[in-house]
Amino acid sequence: MVDMAAQIADGMAYIERMNYIHRDLRAANILVAENLVGKIADFGLARLIEDSEYTARQGIWLHKTTFF
Repeated sequence: MVDMAAQIADGMAYIERMNYIHRDLRAANILVAENLVGKIADFGLARLIEDSEYTARQGIWLHKTTFF
């Protein structure tokens, strides 16, 4: 459980570095692979931060990364 929490925290830090705000992080939006690697999903409400302003982005974006 602690490892999964660390993976989620690393994933959210990555999303922040890419200037995105997830806005709907919850258990239902965490995908878990057979090898117990967590992936953050459901970017339908995500927003891209540009020049200190929020810009709505449509669609779903899922970065295929293994978080350690």
